Amino acid sequence: MSSRAIICGSGLLDSPLFSRGTRGTVSTEYGEVRFLRVGGAFLFQRHGLDAFSPPHAINFRALIAAAADLGAKEIFSFCSVGSLRLSLPPGSLVIPDDVFCPWRRETFFGARGVYFTIPSVSSALMDVLEELLRARGFDYHRGGTYCQTIGPTFETRAEIRFLQSVGDVVGMTAAQEVFLASELEIPIALLCSCDNYANGVVEETLRFETVEKTAARNRSRLEAIIEDLCAGKP
Repeated sequence: MSSRAIICGSGLLDSPLFSRGTRGTVSTEYGEVRFLRVGGAFLFQRHGLDAFSPPHAINFRALIAAAADLGAKEIFSFCSVGSLRLSLPPGSLVIPDDVFCPWRRETFFGARGVYFTIPSVSSALMDVLEELLRARGFDYHRGGTYCQTIGPTFETRAEIRFLQSVGDVVGMTAAQEVFLASELEIPIALLCSCDNYANGVVEETLRFETVEKTAARNRSRLEAIIEDLCAGKP
């Protein structure tokens, strides 16, 4: 059975990746999760394979529990983000090495007891992503902090000014996945596609239509890396 799980985000909602492979369903104590077996990997769409779940409604515990129940020993999470830095223009690919989300932390702990963990991004899996990006000839930035807000609305300018003091990109999902994967001791790494400047980073008004257009341009590169991961590379 495959030991690699891949989680895809909003930038890949209409990807042809989800039109092939073998469908399956995992029933966890937190809910059911649908997935695809593509090549040698389990492919998840965090927003749902059938009905769309906005960021604030995603069942993160079920998602990560499903990956664990399938036997995943490593997780690669693909994310659409806004850039907090002028040095990371739309179109940039980023491999963050840390996450920030102090206002919402889902957990597997509770009735089972509490064990103190230190959430972390796997440097070994970051190396895997870096090797695949280099092999494809894709430009990328390694390092930086992924900040997560709750969503589903974009952030205010004041919120972005605050986040710029601690982070480099902002999204609405992946920090939860890092926290939960770390609790289950499953290594995880992120590959982020900068689809826009965050609200207020530049003077131009942030429009969802612009975000969608940039995400569509970035999609082929993300799909290429996912194809490589499904093929068991590197």
